[in-house]
Amino acid sequence: VVVLGTGGLRLAAVAVLRARGGERVGAVSRRAAGVDAAKAAGAGAGFVRTPESARAVAREIRRWAEGGADVVLDTQGTAESVAFGIDLLRPGGRLVVVGMSLEPPRLPPVGHWVRRGVTMAGSYGSRPQDVRELLECVRDGRLDPSVILTGVLDLADISQTLAPRPGEARSSAGRLAIRP
Repeated sequence: VVVLGTGGLRLAAVAVLRARGGERVGAVSRRAAGVDAAKAAGAGAGFVRTPESARAVAREIRRWAEGGADVVLDTQGTAESVAFGIDLLRPGGRLVVVGMSLEPPRLPPVGHWVRRGVTMAGSYGSRPQDVRELLECVRDGRLDPSVILTGVLDLADISQTLAPRPGEARSSAGRLAIRP
């Protein structure tokens, strides 16, 4: 399984996949810090992808996955990530998109994914049964939810802390908790 994304949803997905018995889990991020966080969450391999390196990284991932991923979990849901995810799949593989972007998707030419028998699906939310299973993973020690927590902010400082600085993009490799 290859997980695409840079934030807390990607880290949670990596941690849950490992807790539920995923043997080979890889993660893709735009930054080395994102790869490091994914490895700390349980990813066995991490790949840094920039728009310029996408083709080379896709080849590297297909080699790592011995012909392509069985499943790609896209936590971004952008036009670029959907196309990249399809490119990582082995014939018969499945792309599951859980991230939601406002931009419309741009699928690769139909023949690129239809001839390979690729399946695409979206997933949103969870069922009570899913929450019970996750809590059981936490109780028995297979899942450590702290791996997605990358910082704690005081509520009084939140506007200053989260305000974008000139020329600096605001992002986090995981989730930030807010302390009252």
